[in-house]
Amino acid sequence: MFIKKRKTISRVCFFAVFVALFCVTLAGCGNSFELSIGEEKISQEEYLGVMNDIKLDVANELSRKNQVNIDNGFWQTELNGEFPYKVLAERTIDEIKQIHAVYELAKENGYIDSVSYDDIKKRMNEENQIRAEKIEKGEAVYGLSSFTYNVFLEYEMDSLQKQYCEDLSNPGMEVTEDECKAYYDENKDTMFTMYDDFTIQYVRVPYDGYLTVEEKNQIYSQMTALYAASDNNIGDKISDYPELSEYYGEEEILSDEADYMSKTIGDVMEIGYSLNVGEKSSVIDQNGYLFLVQCIDKVEHDYKPFDSVKNNIEKILREEHYNKIVEEKAQELEVDCDLEKIYSFTLENIN
Repeated sequence: MFIKKRKTISRVCFFAVFVALFCVTLAGCGNSFELSIGEEKISQEEYLGVMNDIKLDVANELSRKNQVNIDNGFWQTELNGEFPYKVLAERTIDEIKQIHAVYELAKENGYIDSVSYDDIKKRMNEENQIRAEKIEKGEAVYGLSSFTYNVFLEYEMDSLQKQYCEDLSNPGMEVTEDECKAYYDENKDTMFTMYDDFTIQYVRVPYDGYLTVEEKNQIYSQMTALYAASDNNIGDKISDYPELSEYYGEEEILSDEADYMSKTIGDVMEIGYSLNVGEKSSVIDQNGYLFLVQCIDKVEHDYKPFDSVKNNIEKILREEHYNKIVEEKAQELEVDCDLEKIYSFTLENIN
């Protein structure tokens, strides 16, 4: 009996030691993630939310850069001296710094009281509650009926940017005339060109899913004949080709109408812009359509006047200044962590 008791006691002691060691191990794992940015302690939940949000972009970037597939071993495979899971960890920290820089700047200006992750979630829940109550009462709700955290974060950060940029007394929000003109001159070829005013006549025939091969060929032949018969403009001869009449159109398109009109006949306009007055295109087979286009009249324009786009330029420059201020603030935020532990935590939580 004494021997049996000693064996039982030994087993109990062994089990107690095992449990104690297991608990210590768990405690160690629980404390392995410690990250502070500025004065804010970053939770695992906040870190993982950002990490998972950017994970695919990081993976695709490294995959393209190194011409490798994203397989089960991708994150632990060394690629030109760097491990993808470490790159992901560093990018996650950088992204959190950017987010906190936006909120730190907003707090300094009195737009919010707190920059903490928990308080952002609290504001999200409050906004969702407001929207739910409005929906229940039958009131209009603009935008989403409710927010997920990432969508709310983007929504709130956009609102904070707008609030900052609309207060011209804030640092960086003064934009000079010279700065606006310099931006205009630098970008006018890509951003501030005007469409020409022009009038076009055209035949536009959809055939993919509408016409048999034989019917398409017949239409093509008639369009070719119309092209040859039209000395001045195709509109004068379209009545001679009744099968083409339903596909015929004539439009006068002014510069400020071009964006709107392009939603319906953008393909025709693209062909028409390249033509001189009186010039006809050949019969073009493109993207499931047959085209015949003629430019009847054109008034050429140069650039949008500076004064007409000045307000837009000021808005663009203020947003650029704001982004620079945020970037500088992000660089100022100190990161306190054991980076090797962050690397390990990242690797353990990549799904």
